[in-house]
Amino acid sequence: MSLALAAEWRLPGDDPTMPPFAIRFFLFCSILGTALNCAATPAACGQASVSAVQVKLRRLLEESGAPNKEQTFLLDGAARRVQEIRPESLNAAGRQCGLEAVRALVLSCLAQTLPAALRAVPSPERRVTYAEWGRTDLSAREGVFIGMFHACRGVAMETFLSGH
Repeated sequence: MSLALAAEWRLPGDDPTMPPFAIRFFLFCSILGTALNCAATPAACGQASVSAVQVKLRRLLEESGAPNKEQTFLLDGAARRVQEIRPESLNAAGRQCGLEAVRALVLSCLAQTLPAALRAVPSPERRVTYAEWGRTDLSAREGVFIGMFHACRGVAMETFLSGH
């Protein structure tokens, strides 16, 4: 596929007033890569608490128009999954930061990358037909949140956990 053709490629149902999917996807990956690269260094453990970042995430979801039920589903799911990061799985860098700092870092990464990711979605309420976190028929906004969460947790696992 030529670069010119890729730049014009659109997904079915894409809003014609939005930039083509290929351009949005490239920008999305660039933003995510930059944020994850900065957030995942051991020197960047930070002082944020899990609860403070959860408040910020709730505010971001409210600003994006997410209904309360959706906010609760996403924030509870993220909280459960950061609790899966166990102290015995931390490597030297993870132990240096501490378990709560690593957990907060995952959520901070999500809070940093989520606004740009949500802006790249032309119809956040549109339903998508895949199951994640025990729910089917997710909104595009839920899919973006969950995908960004897994990307941030994956980077944290590579950086702060043993055997990854």
